[in-house]
Amino acid sequence: MKKILFAGLILVLSISYSLEAQVKYQNVEVNGSQIQVRVDGLEERKFLQPVVIFEAGLAEELNVWDKVFDQVSEFSPVLSYSRSGIGWSEPIAEEVSLESRAKQLHLLLQELDIEPPYIFVGNNWGNEVIREFAAKYPNQIKGMVYLDPIMDLDNVEDLTAYLEEQGLDGELLTQEYLEFQKSIKSRYSEANKQEVAAFLGLLEKNKLNWEAKEIPFKNSIILLGRGNDMYPMMDKLSMNSRKFYQLMIDGKVDFFEKYTLENNKSSLVLTSAGMNFLPLQRSLEITMAIQQLINTDVNLSIVSASMNLNVKEFDEFINGLETYVMPSLLDERTYNMLGYSLMRRDQYENALVLLKKNLEKHPESANVYDSYGEGLVAVGKVEEAIPMFEKAIKLGSHGPHRDLGLFKKNLEKSKNLLVGKK
Repeated sequence: MKKILFAGLILVLSISYSLEAQVKYQNVEVNGSQIQVRVDGLEERKFLQPVVIFEAGLAEELNVWDKVFDQVSEFSPVLSYSRSGIGWSEPIAEEVSLESRAKQLHLLLQELDIEPPYIFVGNNWGNEVIREFAAKYPNQIKGMVYLDPIMDLDNVEDLTAYLEEQGLDGELLTQEYLEFQKSIKSRYSEANKQEVAAFLGLLEKNKLNWEAKEIPFKNSIILLGRGNDMYPMMDKLSMNSRKFYQLMIDGKVDFFEKYTLENNKSSLVLTSAGMNFLPLQRSLEITMAIQQLINTDVNLSIVSASMNLNVKEFDEFINGLETYVMPSLLDERTYNMLGYSLMRRDQYENALVLLKKNLEKHPESANVYDSYGEGLVAVGKVEEAIPMFEKAIKLGSHGPHRDLGLFKKNLEKSKNLLVGKK
């Protein structure tokens, strides 16, 4: 039986966040409005290093991320911000919608001169904002971390059907839940109310569709809070509020378990934290998810960079990459394999960057001298290759190396090529 969920309607709108230490925020003008942001590590950012961008939940300010921000900034450039009309960010003269929120984010990144790639981290409604952005600019995305995301199963029709499958009065319960959410809008600023209205409008019109904004070939990690926390609004329902909430949690877990099983680029992490409270309660898990994305598909990133960068840029990219990914992912074998892979793609100069880097890191390895020699031959530097093969033979004679015979053949071929040139 298909399970449906309406967990996206749980709005964390009445939480107040206290700062344990003074945090430095700044204002940036976007389309004539001042937007409050927090940035760190941008000046030290390496060439094409991913920037982690935090997108807060419904009507949440940027400070909801402060704890995670501090952890992630230790190893990555980061940005958090409050959307227009939220917190200290000024409203803009534009209707609040997913499209306008994604547009504002794009303009903010341009104003701050933050080039891709990006790793986005969203909380509840914020996930829809970053998915809207990613759908428009898929090539700018390195990966996505979704915290308690909303999806098409949050739509009113689907919630009603799900509750009725459980033998409940789905229409009544859905209407009660919606009415309560609408009633709390009056507590907040006009801009907050506009965002809440835009969110509820999507659900009422059944417009959420998770797979419609799927980003092919991009890695994502979904974190769900399974804690059965109680909200004051729950006593407004005509059924047991705890059971109602548990149904929503179960539906969300079932949906994403199926989704991640069918999408090998996605992972699911279940936590005991309260739904929509993950930025406050599970900062370490979020940080670890971001680290995982940074260290995922490193080989693919290297090959892709080689196909799009000149030699100088590629060398800068590799030097930077070594500062922020796990060293074990860039070992001798990997560099050697990637060097030959690039040569098979006719990327000879960039292959030499990797093979030379390998030689610098492993000067006592016979294999790296032989590989670098082959790279030199491939670009016509035969005379420079001969000492490399000789060094490979010298080092390989101790043991001896299993490819010693190949080293000798490569040396002989190089000498013959050199004679032919003369």
